[in-house]
Amino acid sequence: MKLRCSLAVVVGLSACMAPQSEQERVKRLENEKFREGVRAAKADLNRGVLAYEAIECEEEENWRILWCYRKLLKDQHGIDYRVYCPSPVPGAVGYTKGYQSVVKPIIVARLGPDWSQRIYEEAKTFYRTRWSEVEHLYKADLDW
Repeated sequence: MKLRCSLAVVVGLSACMAPQSEQERVKRLENEKFREGVRAAKADLNRGVLAYEAIECEEEENWRILWCYRKLLKDQHGIDYRVYCPSPVPGAVGYTKGYQSVVKPIIVARLGPDWSQRIYEEAKTFYRTRWSEVEHLYKADLDW
C-alpha cells in the first residue's frame, strides 16, 4: 500500500511538472491578463475615470477616423478610448476582454447597446466634413 501511494505521488508530481502545450500556456496567460484588465478597469472607475480599452489594427485613414471616434467619445460623452495594444498578441486579448467586461455594461447603460457602431458612423462623418479643422490636433497627438 505504501509503495502504491508513493508511486501515485511521483506520477502525479511528474504530470504537474510535464511541459504544458502552447495552447495551455496561452490560455493561462489570457486568464491572468483578463483578471489584470478587470482590476485596471475597477481602479479607473474608483478614480472617477470611465474609459474603454481595445485592440486596434487599422490603416492610416482608419487611424484618423479612430482618432475622431476617440475625440467624439471624450468630448460628447466623457469616455476615454484607449488603444491597449496595436495587435492581438497573447495576453492583450485577455486584458481587453477583462477591462471591457467591467466598463461595457456601464457604457451600454449610458449610451445604448449600439453605441460603438453609432458613434463610429458619426466619426466617419466628422472625418469627411471637419478633418481640416482638427488635423492640427491629430498631428499634435502624434508628437507625444
